[in-house]
Amino acid sequence: MIDNHAPYGFHEHDELPENHESRVTIHVKSWQEAFGEIPGQMSGDNKMRLKFLNIVFKESNEFFADINKALKSGKGLNTRSENVLIFDSVKTFNNVMTVNKIQILRTISQLRPESVYQLAMTLNRVPQHVLKDCRQLEAFKFIKLEVTDSGRGSLRPILAFDYDVIRIDSPLVSPYTISERSERLLFGKRVAV
Repeated sequence: MIDNHAPYGFHEHDELPENHESRVTIHVKSWQEAFGEIPGQMSGDNKMRLKFLNIVFKESNEFFADINKALKSGKGLNTRSENVLIFDSVKTFNNVMTVNKIQILRTISQLRPESVYQLAMTLNRVPQHVLKDCRQLEAFKFIKLEVTDSGRGSLRPILAFDYDVIRIDSPLVSPYTISERSERLLFGKRVAV
């Protein structure tokens, strides 16, 4: 049962009726289905809606077929919509999305650091290593690195677009909660960055 009241998250309500006024029961077979059901079930409060970044996979031959189709039609190829990123395989995605990079995304979302250096100090990591990870996340369109007006040309990391959860189109990879709101809603607590 997923609650739509404070404290938010998963609780055991063994003795409460299934149709309690502030709760919605979702009957699903897996956590993948639960993540798909949450936004629709939380319709009463727009503040509680989660924003998803969807990771989908296309094989290279399918991707090249899309390119040929776009060239023949004279239209551009849309490889990225506002909330979808395309990878060629789960293996490629897993190689890109390391634990350190998930920590970087969570920290950017929750603490909004002013620079890569501040991000590195928050994570207690070497700034050059954090910059390298940020450059890779930028190359895959998870974040943007903006040059600040501080005079030193420092870079401020920001999410490429607003999202709370990274949802992967694969039963082999669980979703990643990024924002404090998603962690509070789904797990009932603030998870340390």
